[in-house]
Formats: sequence, structure tokens, C-alpha cells
Amino acid sequence: VISGKATVDGRPLLWKNRDTWQRHNELLYDDNGKYPFVGVANAGAVERIRMGCNTAGLCIENSVSRDLAPEVDSGLSNGELIRLGLQTCATAEDFEALLKRSD
Repeated sequence: VISGKATVDGRPLLWKNRDTWQRHNELLYDDNGKYPFVGVANAGAVERIRMGCNTAGLCIENSVSRDLAPEVDSGLSNGELIRLGLQTCATAEDFEALLKRSD
């Protein structure tokens, strides 16, 4: 995360390196929600977004931690939740409310 104090236009930056086994990615534009967004997905699996930014200015990225409890097989996946967040949320508070409503 880079503070807006360090950028020419005063806007903060969020940048991520994808350290993953999946070497092939796709950049896509999606305007099927309230907020159009640009996102990165594993190639051939664009229903799950790994990071992106929407027209409201909300940016989301994922991080995988292998030392947490095992995943549950119900509810939205990490990438599906990111997609929904980018499509429907304008702020971090909106995304927090989405997390609280999610299974």
C-alpha cells in the first residue's frame, strides 16, 4: 500500500505480486454489476477474481495463508467474494458489511 502523500495526484496505490503456482493470468473488464471493474483472474477461471479495482475506487486483493483453519466447502470462494465486492461495494465499509452478511 502506498499512501496518497507519496503520489503525484494524491491518490493511494494498492499493488500486489501474485506469488502462486498459477503462472497464467487474465486481465478483464466486467460491467455486469453496480460498479464496473478491472480485475485479474487465473487464466480460464474468470469467475474468480484475485484482485481488482472498481469505478468507485475500491481496490481488493487476496492473500493466501496456509496456517489458518482448513477451508470450508460452503459459501462463496475467495475469488467469488472479491468479484461480488468489486461489483457491489463502493467503500471498505460496504465490503465489511458484505463480509458480515456472507457465509
